[in-house]
Amino acid sequence: MTILGAMALALFLGACLASIRGWIPQRALTLQTTLLLVAALIVILRLAFGKPPAFGEILGGTSLHPITATVAGFLLAGALQAAGGFDAASALLRRLTGTGLGLPFALVVLVNLPTIFAMPCGRILAAPLMPLALLLGQEAAERSGDRTMLAMVVFGMLVNAGASCVPSALGGIGLLGEGMGRFPAGSFGDPSQLGTLVLTLATMALIRFVHGRDLKMRPPATTEPSVTVPDQGYTALAVFVLMLALVMIVRPRIPLQVILTVSTLMIMALARLSLANVLAGVILHPLSAMIAGFLVAGALSASGGFDALLWLLEGLARHTPLGFVGVSILVVFLPLMLAMPCGRIMSVALIPGVLLFGEKVAHATAFPLAAPVLLVSFILSAAGSCGPSPLGGVGNIGEGRLRIPDFWSSRPQALGIFLGVPAAALVIRFGGVSGGAYRLSTLSTCLGFGLVSGLGTNWLFGYRLRHLGGLAGGLLVGLLVWIL
Repeated sequence: MTILGAMALALFLGACLASIRGWIPQRALTLQTTLLLVAALIVILRLAFGKPPAFGEILGGTSLHPITATVAGFLLAGALQAAGGFDAASALLRRLTGTGLGLPFALVVLVNLPTIFAMPCGRILAAPLMPLALLLGQEAAERSGDRTMLAMVVFGMLVNAGASCVPSALGGIGLLGEGMGRFPAGSFGDPSQLGTLVLTLATMALIRFVHGRDLKMRPPATTEPSVTVPDQGYTALAVFVLMLALVMIVRPRIPLQVILTVSTLMIMALARLSLANVLAGVILHPLSAMIAGFLVAGALSASGGFDALLWLLEGLARHTPLGFVGVSILVVFLPLMLAMPCGRIMSVALIPGVLLFGEKVAHATAFPLAAPVLLVSFILSAAGSCGPSPLGGVGNIGEGRLRIPDFWSSRPQALGIFLGVPAAALVIRFGGVSGGAYRLSTLSTCLGFGLVSGLGTNWLFGYRLRHLGGLAGGLLVGLLVWIL
Protein backbone atom coordinates (compact mmCIF):
# COMPACT_ATOMS: atom_id res chain seq x y z
CA MET A 1 0.00 0.00 0.00
CA THR A 2 1.21 3.51 -0.81
CA ILE A 3 0.34 6.84 0.77
CA LEU A 4 -1.07 7.96 -2.58
CA GLY A 5 -3.41 4.94 -2.72
CA ALA A 6 -4.58 5.51 0.86
CA MET A 7 -5.28 9.18 0.15
CA ALA A 8 -7.17 8.34 -3.07
CA LEU A 9 -9.36 5.78 -1.29
CA ALA A 10 -10.01 8.16 1.62
CA LEU A 11 -10.94 10.91 -0.83
CA PHE A 12 -13.55 8.71 -2.55
CA LEU A 13 -15.12 7.35 0.64
CA GLY A 14 -15.01 10.80 2.25
CA ALA A 15 -16.84 12.35 -0.71
CA CYS A 16 -19.57 9.67 -0.52
CA LEU A 17 -19.97 10.20 3.23
CA ALA A 18 -20.03 13.99 2.89
CA SER A 19 -22.75 13.77 0.24
CA ILE A 20 -24.91 11.47 2.37
CA ARG A 21 -24.50 13.61 5.50
CA GLY A 22 -25.42 16.74 3.57
CA TRP A 23 -22.05 18.39 4.04
CA ILE A 24 -21.93 18.67 0.25
CA PRO A 25 -25.37 20.06 -0.66
CA GLN A 26 -26.85 18.19 -3.64
CA ARG A 27 -28.49 21.36 -4.90
CA ALA A 28 -25.10 22.96 -5.25
CA LEU A 29 -23.10 19.91 -6.35
CA THR A 30 -24.68 16.70 -7.61
CA LEU A 31 -23.15 13.38 -6.67
CA GLN A 32 -22.00 12.67 -10.22
CA THR A 33 -20.23 16.04 -10.33
CA THR A 34 -18.66 15.32 -6.95
CA LEU A 35 -17.30 11.99 -8.21
CA LEU A 36 -15.84 13.63 -11.31
CA LEU A 37 -14.13 16.17 -9.04
CA VAL A 38 -12.82 13.28 -6.91
CA ALA A 39 -11.29 11.69 -10.02
CA ALA A 40 -9.74 15.05 -10.94
CA LEU A 41 -8.34 15.51 -7.42
CA ILE A 42 -6.80 12.04 -7.53
CA VAL A 43 -5.05 12.99 -10.77
CA ILE A 44 -3.77 16.16 -9.06
CA LEU A 45 -2.51 14.04 -6.16
CA ARG A 46 -0.60 11.89 -8.62
CA LEU A 47 1.06 14.99 -10.02
CA ALA A 48 1.89 16.17 -6.50
CA PHE A 49 3.60 12.82 -5.84
CA GLY A 50 5.63 13.23 -9.01
CA LYS A 51 3.68 10.69 -11.07
CA PRO A 52 2.20 11.19 -14.56
CA PRO A 53 -1.57 11.79 -14.72
CA ALA A 54 -2.22 8.33 -16.31
CA PHE A 55 -5.22 9.47 -18.34
CA GLY A 56 -4.89 6.40 -20.54
CA GLU A 57 -5.17 4.01 -17.59
CA ILE A 58 -8.10 5.92 -16.13
CA LEU A 59 -10.04 5.97 -19.38
CA GLY A 60 -8.95 2.42 -20.17
CA GLY A 61 -10.85 1.20 -17.12
CA THR A 62 -14.09 2.42 -18.66
CA SER A 63 -15.74 -0.62 -20.25
CA LEU A 64 -17.86 0.30 -23.25
CA HIS A 65 -19.91 -2.91 -23.34
CA PRO A 66 -22.00 -2.26 -20.20
CA ILE A 67 -22.40 1.39 -21.14
CA THR A 68 -23.66 0.64 -24.66
CA ALA A 69 -25.86 -2.19 -23.34
CA THR A 70 -27.36 0.18 -20.78
CA VAL A 71 -27.98 2.86 -23.42
CA ALA A 72 -29.69 0.29 -25.66
CA GLY A 73 -31.71 -0.96 -22.69
CA PHE A 74 -32.91 2.52 -21.82
CA LEU A 75 -33.91 3.17 -25.43
CA LEU A 76 -35.96 -0.04 -25.42
CA ALA A 77 -37.55 0.92 -22.11
CA GLY A 78 -38.33 4.38 -23.50
CA ALA A 79 -39.99 2.86 -26.56
CA LEU A 80 -41.98 0.45 -24.39
CA GLN A 81 -43.16 3.25 -22.12
CA ALA A 82 -44.08 5.54 -25.03
CA ALA A 83 -46.05 2.73 -26.69
CA GLY A 84 -48.02 2.05 -23.50
CA GLY A 85 -46.40 -1.31 -22.74
CA PHE A 86 -46.11 -0.67 -19.01
CA ASP A 87 -49.70 0.57 -18.86
CA ALA A 88 -50.73 -2.64 -20.60
CA ALA A 89 -48.96 -4.76 -17.97
CA SER A 90 -50.66 -2.75 -15.21
CA ALA A 91 -54.08 -3.13 -16.86
CA LEU A 92 -53.67 -6.89 -17.25
CA LEU A 93 -52.68 -7.22 -13.61
CA ARG A 94 -55.67 -5.14 -12.51
CA ARG A 95 -58.05 -7.39 -14.43
CA LEU A 96 -56.76 -10.43 -12.53
CA THR A 97 -58.14 -9.04 -9.25
CA GLY A 98 -61.64 -9.69 -10.59
CA THR A 99 -60.96 -13.40 -11.01
CA GLY A 100 -61.21 -16.11 -8.38
CA LEU A 101 -57.54 -15.55 -7.53
CA GLY A 102 -58.47 -12.19 -6.00
CA LEU A 103 -56.33 -9.49 -4.41
CA PRO A 104 -53.49 -11.70 -2.99
CA PHE A 105 -52.57 -12.89 -6.49
CA ALA A 106 -52.39 -9.33 -7.80
CA LEU A 107 -50.40 -8.13 -4.79
CA VAL A 108 -47.68 -10.79 -4.91
CA VAL A 109 -47.25 -10.30 -8.67
CA LEU A 110 -47.34 -6.49 -8.45
CA VAL A 111 -44.66 -6.07 -5.79
CA ASN A 112 -42.37 -8.51 -7.61
CA LEU A 113 -43.10 -7.34 -11.15
CA PRO A 114 -40.04 -5.04 -11.33
CA THR A 115 -37.61 -7.90 -10.75
CA ILE A 116 -39.48 -10.12 -13.24
CA PHE A 117 -39.40 -7.50 -16.03
CA ALA A 118 -36.00 -6.31 -14.84
CA MET A 119 -35.20 -2.91 -16.31
CA PRO A 120 -31.71 -1.31 -16.32
CA CYS A 121 -33.10 1.10 -13.69
CA GLY A 122 -35.90 0.40 -11.24
CA ARG A 123 -37.32 3.89 -11.66
CA ILE A 124 -38.50 2.96 -15.16
CA LEU A 125 -41.17 0.57 -13.84
CA ALA A 126 -41.76 2.27 -10.49
CA ALA A 127 -43.53 5.28 -12.05
CA PRO A 128 -46.11 3.44 -14.21
CA LEU A 129 -46.82 0.86 -11.48
CA MET A 130 -47.35 3.45 -8.74
CA PRO A 131 -51.05 4.22 -9.53
CA LEU A 132 -51.90 0.51 -9.39
CA ALA A 133 -49.87 0.08 -6.18
CA LEU A 134 -51.84 2.92 -4.57
CA LEU A 135 -55.15 1.45 -5.74
CA LEU A 136 -54.48 -2.14 -4.61
CA GLY A 137 -52.85 -0.94 -1.39
CA GLN A 138 -55.90 1.17 -0.56
CA GLU A 139 -58.15 -1.79 -1.32
CA ALA A 140 -56.13 -4.02 1.03
CA ALA A 141 -56.18 -1.30 3.73
CA GLU A 142 -59.96 -0.87 3.53
CA ARG A 143 -60.56 -4.60 3.64
CA SER A 144 -58.46 -5.07 6.79
CA GLY A 145 -58.95 -1.70 8.47
CA ASP A 146 -55.14 -1.32 8.66
CA ARG A 147 -53.81 1.71 6.77
CA THR A 148 -50.22 0.47 6.98
CA MET A 149 -51.04 -2.04 4.24
CA LEU A 150 -51.03 0.79 1.72
CA ALA A 151 -47.45 1.62 2.70
CA MET A 152 -46.56 -2.08 2.58
CA VAL A 153 -47.63 -2.37 -1.04
CA VAL A 154 -46.02 0.89 -2.14
CA PHE A 155 -42.64 0.38 -0.49
CA GLY A 156 -42.60 -3.35 -1.18
CA MET A 157 -42.87 -2.55 -4.87
CA LEU A 158 -40.31 0.28 -4.64
CA VAL A 159 -37.61 -1.69 -2.81
CA ASN A 160 -38.14 -4.49 -5.33
CA ALA A 161 -37.72 -1.95 -8.15
CA GLY A 162 -34.52 -0.60 -6.64
CA ALA A 163 -32.90 -4.04 -6.53
CA SER A 164 -34.28 -5.14 -9.90
CA CYS A 165 -31.50 -3.53 -11.93
CA VAL A 166 -29.09 -6.31 -10.85
CA PRO A 167 -30.57 -9.17 -12.95
CA SER A 168 -31.58 -6.97 -15.88
CA ALA A 169 -30.48 -8.38 -19.24
CA LEU A 170 -30.83 -4.85 -20.62
CA GLY A 171 -27.63 -3.55 -19.06
CA GLY A 172 -28.09 -4.30 -15.36
CA ILE A 173 -25.41 -4.06 -12.69
CA GLY A 174 -25.15 -7.83 -12.58
CA LEU A 175 -23.67 -7.76 -16.08
CA LEU A 176 -20.83 -5.63 -14.72
CA GLY A 177 -20.02 -8.13 -12.00
CA GLU A 178 -20.21 -11.09 -14.35
CA GLY A 179 -17.97 -9.34 -16.87
CA MET A 180 -15.37 -8.03 -14.43
CA GLY A 181 -15.25 -11.34 -12.54
CA ARG A 182 -15.34 -13.41 -15.75
CA PHE A 183 -18.31 -15.40 -14.51
CA PRO A 184 -20.75 -17.03 -16.97
CA ALA A 185 -23.33 -14.67 -18.45
CA GLY A 186 -26.57 -14.75 -16.48
CA SER A 187 -25.03 -16.43 -13.45
CA PHE A 188 -26.07 -13.60 -11.10
CA GLY A 189 -29.64 -13.46 -12.44
CA ASP A 190 -31.54 -16.06 -10.41
CA PRO A 191 -29.64 -15.50 -7.11
CA SER A 192 -30.25 -11.74 -7.19
CA GLN A 193 -33.91 -12.14 -8.19
CA LEU A 194 -34.57 -14.69 -5.42
CA GLY A 195 -32.79 -12.47 -2.91
CA THR A 196 -35.01 -9.61 -4.09
CA LEU A 197 -38.15 -11.68 -3.41
CA VAL A 198 -36.96 -12.16 0.17
CA LEU A 199 -35.99 -8.53 0.80
CA THR A 200 -39.35 -7.39 -0.60
CA LEU A 201 -41.26 -9.68 1.75
CA ALA A 202 -39.03 -8.66 4.67
CA THR A 203 -39.58 -4.94 4.00
CA MET A 204 -43.37 -5.38 3.97
CA ALA A 205 -43.23 -7.43 7.20
CA LEU A 206 -41.11 -4.78 8.94
CA ILE A 207 -43.57 -2.06 7.95
CA ARG A 208 -46.53 -4.16 9.14
CA PHE A 209 -45.18 -5.21 12.53
CA VAL A 210 -42.43 -2.75 13.48
CA HIS A 211 -42.23 0.58 11.69
CA GLY A 212 -45.87 1.02 10.76
CA ARG A 213 -47.02 1.60 14.31
CA ASP A 214 -46.05 5.27 14.29
CA LEU A 215 -46.84 5.87 10.62
CA LYS A 216 -48.73 9.07 9.85
CA MET A 217 -49.69 9.59 6.23
CA ARG A 218 -52.18 11.53 4.16
CA PRO A 219 -52.47 9.48 0.98
CA PRO A 220 -54.31 11.01 -1.95
CA ALA A 221 -57.74 9.69 -2.79
CA THR A 222 -57.31 6.74 -5.11
CA THR A 223 -59.63 5.97 -7.98
CA GLU A 224 -59.64 3.42 -10.73
CA PRO A 225 -56.89 4.41 -13.20
CA SER A 226 -58.48 6.09 -16.20
CA VAL A 227 -55.56 5.43 -18.55
CA THR A 228 -56.74 3.98 -21.84
CA VAL A 229 -54.26 1.41 -23.05
CA PRO A 230 -53.87 1.50 -26.84
CA ASP A 231 -53.74 -1.75 -28.76
CA GLN A 232 -50.11 -1.15 -29.59
CA GLY A 233 -49.39 -1.15 -25.85
CA TYR A 234 -50.25 -4.84 -25.63
CA THR A 235 -48.32 -5.49 -28.85
CA ALA A 236 -45.26 -3.68 -27.49
CA LEU A 237 -45.48 -5.66 -24.25
CA ALA A 238 -45.63 -8.90 -26.25
CA VAL A 239 -42.54 -7.87 -28.26
CA PHE A 240 -40.69 -7.09 -25.04
CA VAL A 241 -41.58 -10.45 -23.44
CA LEU A 242 -40.55 -12.32 -26.58
CA MET A 243 -37.26 -10.39 -26.62
CA LEU A 244 -36.59 -11.37 -22.99
CA ALA A 245 -37.38 -14.99 -23.81
CA LEU A 246 -35.00 -14.85 -26.78
CA VAL A 247 -32.17 -13.41 -24.68
CA MET A 248 -32.65 -15.64 -21.63
CA ILE A 249 -33.73 -18.95 -23.23
CA VAL A 250 -32.32 -19.12 -26.77
CA ARG A 251 -29.19 -17.06 -25.98
CA PRO A 252 -28.32 -16.31 -29.62
CA ARG A 253 -24.75 -15.54 -30.55
CA ILE A 254 -25.69 -11.98 -31.33
CA PRO A 255 -24.48 -8.98 -29.32
CA LEU A 256 -27.06 -7.91 -26.76
CA GLN A 257 -26.98 -4.36 -28.08
CA VAL A 258 -28.13 -5.57 -31.52
CA ILE A 259 -31.10 -7.49 -30.06
CA LEU A 260 -32.15 -4.50 -27.95
CA THR A 261 -31.83 -2.09 -30.87
CA VAL A 262 -33.85 -4.31 -33.20
CA SER A 263 -36.55 -4.71 -30.53
CA THR A 264 -36.67 -0.93 -30.08
CA LEU A 265 -37.06 -0.38 -33.82
CA MET A 266 -39.83 -2.99 -33.98
CA ILE A 267 -41.79 -1.29 -31.20
CA MET A 268 -41.24 2.11 -32.79
CA ALA A 269 -42.56 0.81 -36.11
CA LEU A 270 -45.57 -0.98 -34.60
CA ALA A 271 -46.54 1.97 -32.39
CA ARG A 272 -45.49 4.62 -34.93
CA LEU A 273 -43.19 6.34 -32.46
CA SER A 274 -40.75 9.11 -33.22
CA LEU A 275 -37.24 9.27 -31.80
CA ALA A 276 -38.41 12.12 -29.54
CA ASN A 277 -41.08 9.82 -28.04
CA VAL A 278 -38.44 7.22 -27.24
CA LEU A 279 -35.89 9.65 -25.81
CA ALA A 280 -38.54 11.15 -23.52
CA GLY A 281 -38.53 7.93 -21.51
CA VAL A 282 -34.75 7.68 -21.14
CA ILE A 283 -33.41 8.33 -17.63
CA LEU A 284 -29.92 9.84 -17.75
CA HIS A 285 -29.20 9.60 -14.01
CA PRO A 286 -28.07 5.93 -13.93
CA LEU A 287 -26.01 6.32 -17.10
CA SER A 288 -24.16 9.36 -15.78
CA ALA A 289 -23.68 7.56 -12.46
CA MET A 290 -22.12 4.58 -14.26
CA ILE A 291 -19.72 6.77 -16.25
CA ALA A 292 -18.70 8.70 -13.11
CA GLY A 293 -18.19 5.41 -11.28
CA PHE A 294 -15.98 4.05 -14.07
CA LEU A 295 -13.81 7.19 -14.02
CA VAL A 296 -13.41 7.05 -10.23
CA ALA A 297 -12.61 3.32 -10.45
CA GLY A 298 -9.96 4.06 -13.09
CA ALA A 299 -8.47 6.80 -10.95
CA LEU A 300 -8.41 4.54 -7.88
CA SER A 301 -6.81 1.72 -9.87
CA ALA A 302 -4.14 3.99 -11.37
CA SER A 303 -3.30 5.47 -7.96
CA GLY A 304 -3.20 2.29 -5.88
CA GLY A 305 -6.58 2.84 -4.24
CA PHE A 306 -7.61 -0.80 -4.62
CA ASP A 307 -4.31 -1.95 -3.16
CA ALA A 308 -5.02 0.29 -0.16
CA LEU A 309 -8.54 -1.12 0.15
CA LEU A 310 -7.23 -4.70 -0.02
CA TRP A 311 -4.53 -3.90 2.57
CA LEU A 312 -7.14 -2.41 4.91
CA LEU A 313 -9.60 -5.28 4.55
CA GLU A 314 -6.97 -7.99 4.86
CA GLY A 315 -5.50 -6.26 7.90
CA LEU A 316 -8.89 -6.13 9.60
CA ALA A 317 -9.48 -9.79 8.75
CA ARG A 318 -6.14 -11.02 10.08
CA HIS A 319 -5.65 -8.77 13.10
CA THR A 320 -9.13 -8.26 14.55
CA PRO A 321 -11.76 -10.66 15.92
CA LEU A 322 -13.85 -10.02 12.79
CA GLY A 323 -11.87 -12.43 10.68
CA PHE A 324 -12.47 -12.86 6.97
CA VAL A 325 -16.16 -13.66 7.44
CA GLY A 326 -16.84 -10.57 9.55
CA VAL A 327 -14.97 -8.28 7.18
CA SER A 328 -16.83 -9.83 4.23
CA ILE A 329 -20.10 -8.86 5.90
CA LEU A 330 -18.85 -5.29 6.27
CA VAL A 331 -17.89 -5.22 2.59
CA VAL A 332 -21.27 -6.58 1.49
CA PHE A 333 -23.22 -3.94 3.39
CA LEU A 334 -20.88 -1.00 2.81
CA PRO A 335 -23.19 0.28 0.02
CA LEU A 336 -26.09 0.17 2.46
CA MET A 337 -24.14 2.28 4.94
CA LEU A 338 -23.17 4.74 2.19
CA ALA A 339 -26.47 4.52 0.32
CA MET A 340 -26.15 6.16 -3.08
CA PRO A 341 -29.12 7.25 -5.26
CA CYS A 342 -27.89 4.77 -7.88
CA GLY A 343 -26.27 1.43 -7.12
CA ARG A 344 -23.96 1.76 -10.12
CA ILE A 345 -21.85 4.36 -8.32
CA MET A 346 -20.61 2.11 -5.53
CA SER A 347 -20.69 -1.05 -7.66
CA VAL A 348 -18.61 0.22 -10.56
CA ALA A 349 -16.17 2.04 -8.30
CA LEU A 350 -15.46 -0.83 -5.91
CA ILE A 351 -16.14 -4.12 -7.77
CA PRO A 352 -12.41 -4.57 -8.63
CA GLY A 353 -11.48 -4.24 -4.96
CA VAL A 354 -14.28 -6.57 -3.86
CA LEU A 355 -13.12 -9.18 -6.37
CA LEU A 356 -9.54 -8.99 -5.08
CA PHE A 357 -10.71 -9.41 -1.51
CA GLY A 358 -13.01 -12.27 -2.55
CA GLU A 359 -9.98 -14.15 -3.87
CA LYS A 360 -8.22 -13.60 -0.54
CA VAL A 361 -11.28 -14.92 1.32
CA ALA A 362 -11.42 -17.97 -0.95
CA HIS A 363 -7.75 -18.73 -0.23
CA ALA A 364 -8.03 -18.15 3.52
CA THR A 365 -11.24 -20.16 4.01
CA ALA A 366 -10.64 -22.82 1.32
CA PHE A 367 -14.08 -21.98 -0.07
CA PRO A 368 -13.80 -21.64 -3.87
CA LEU A 369 -17.17 -19.88 -4.27
CA ALA A 370 -16.24 -17.07 -1.88
CA ALA A 371 -15.64 -14.56 -4.70
CA PRO A 372 -19.02 -14.96 -6.49
CA VAL A 373 -20.89 -15.15 -3.18
CA LEU A 374 -19.26 -11.95 -1.97
CA LEU A 375 -19.67 -10.18 -5.28
CA VAL A 376 -23.36 -10.95 -5.91
CA SER A 377 -24.15 -9.99 -2.30
CA PHE A 378 -22.25 -6.71 -2.64
CA ILE A 379 -23.94 -5.84 -5.95
CA LEU A 380 -27.45 -6.65 -4.67
CA SER A 381 -26.80 -4.56 -1.56
CA ALA A 382 -25.56 -1.69 -3.73
CA ALA A 383 -28.53 -1.86 -6.10
CA GLY A 384 -31.09 -2.10 -3.32
CA SER A 385 -29.50 0.81 -1.46
CA CYS A 386 -30.97 3.28 -3.94
CA GLY A 387 -34.32 2.64 -2.23
CA PRO A 388 -33.40 4.02 1.22
CA SER A 389 -30.82 6.51 -0.10
CA PRO A 390 -31.24 10.01 1.42
CA LEU A 391 -29.88 11.51 -1.82
CA GLY A 392 -33.06 11.06 -3.83
CA GLY A 393 -33.52 7.32 -3.69
CA VAL A 394 -36.46 5.57 -5.29
CA GLY A 395 -38.14 5.35 -1.87
CA ASN A 396 -38.68 9.11 -1.97
CA ILE A 397 -41.28 8.52 -4.70
CA GLY A 398 -43.50 6.63 -2.28
CA GLU A 399 -42.97 9.08 0.56
CA GLY A 400 -44.08 11.91 -1.69
CA ARG A 401 -47.18 10.09 -2.95
CA LEU A 402 -48.25 9.02 0.56
CA ARG A 403 -47.34 12.40 2.09
CA ILE A 404 -45.28 10.93 4.88
CA PRO A 405 -42.05 12.36 6.38
CA ASP A 406 -38.96 12.20 4.21
CA PHE A 407 -36.75 9.14 4.73
CA TRP A 408 -39.35 7.35 6.92
CA SER A 409 -39.10 4.34 4.62
CA SER A 410 -35.30 4.20 4.76
CA ARG A 411 -35.05 2.01 7.84
CA PRO A 412 -37.52 -0.74 6.87
CA GLN A 413 -36.06 -0.85 3.37
CA ALA A 414 -32.48 -1.03 4.67
CA LEU A 415 -33.34 -3.77 7.18
CA GLY A 416 -35.26 -5.64 4.50
CA ILE A 417 -32.20 -5.56 2.25
CA PHE A 418 -30.07 -6.70 5.19
CA LEU A 419 -32.31 -9.76 5.54
CA GLY A 420 -32.70 -10.47 1.82
CA VAL A 421 -29.09 -10.28 0.61
CA PRO A 422 -28.01 -13.47 2.47
CA ALA A 423 -30.66 -15.39 0.51
CA ALA A 424 -28.86 -14.54 -2.74
CA ALA A 425 -25.57 -15.66 -1.19
CA LEU A 426 -27.10 -18.97 -0.10
CA VAL A 427 -28.42 -19.66 -3.61
CA ILE A 428 -24.87 -19.48 -5.00
CA ARG A 429 -23.42 -21.24 -1.95
CA PHE A 430 -25.55 -24.35 -2.53
CA GLY A 431 -26.34 -24.02 -6.23
CA GLY A 432 -23.02 -22.80 -7.56
CA VAL A 433 -22.46 -20.45 -10.50
CA SER A 434 -24.80 -21.96 -13.06
CA GLY A 435 -24.47 -19.50 -15.90
CA GLY A 436 -28.24 -19.29 -16.32
CA ALA A 437 -28.64 -22.96 -17.36
CA TYR A 438 -32.20 -24.28 -17.16
CA ARG A 439 -31.86 -27.06 -14.59
CA LEU A 440 -34.63 -28.81 -12.67
CA SER A 441 -32.84 -28.06 -9.41
CA THR A 442 -32.89 -24.36 -10.28
CA LEU A 443 -36.59 -24.58 -11.12
CA SER A 444 -37.40 -26.16 -7.77
CA THR A 445 -35.43 -23.45 -5.98
CA CYS A 446 -37.24 -20.67 -7.85
CA LEU A 447 -40.65 -22.24 -7.22
CA GLY A 448 -39.77 -22.71 -3.56
CA PHE A 449 -38.85 -19.05 -3.11
CA GLY A 450 -41.96 -18.03 -5.04
CA LEU A 451 -44.14 -20.21 -2.82
CA VAL A 452 -42.66 -18.62 0.30
CA SER A 453 -43.35 -15.19 -1.19
CA GLY A 454 -46.98 -16.18 -1.85
CA LEU A 455 -47.46 -17.66 1.63
CA GLY A 456 -45.92 -14.56 3.20
CA THR A 457 -48.14 -12.24 1.18
CA ASN A 458 -51.26 -14.16 2.24
CA TRP A 459 -50.21 -13.92 5.88
CA LEU A 460 -49.12 -10.27 5.85
CA PHE A 461 -52.35 -9.08 4.25
CA GLY A 462 -54.64 -11.03 6.55
CA TYR A 463 -55.62 -13.95 4.29
CA ARG A 464 -55.47 -17.65 5.04
CA LEU A 465 -52.01 -19.09 4.39
CA ARG A 466 -53.47 -21.54 1.88
CA HIS A 467 -55.40 -18.88 -0.06
CA LEU A 468 -55.18 -19.92 -3.70
CA GLY A 469 -54.48 -16.41 -5.01
CA GLY A 470 -51.28 -15.89 -3.03
CA LEU A 471 -50.04 -19.42 -3.67
CA ALA A 472 -50.72 -19.23 -7.41
CA GLY A 473 -49.19 -15.76 -7.64
CA GLY A 474 -46.07 -16.86 -5.79
CA LEU A 475 -45.61 -19.93 -7.98
CA LEU A 476 -46.10 -17.80 -11.10
CA VAL A 477 -43.48 -15.34 -9.86
CA GLY A 478 -41.04 -18.20 -9.21
CA LEU A 479 -41.67 -19.68 -12.66
CA LEU A 480 -41.16 -16.33 -14.39
CA VAL A 481 -37.94 -15.75 -12.44
CA TRP A 482 -36.67 -19.12 -13.69
CA ILE A 483 -37.70 -18.40 -17.31
CA LEU A 484 -36.76 -14.73 -17.58
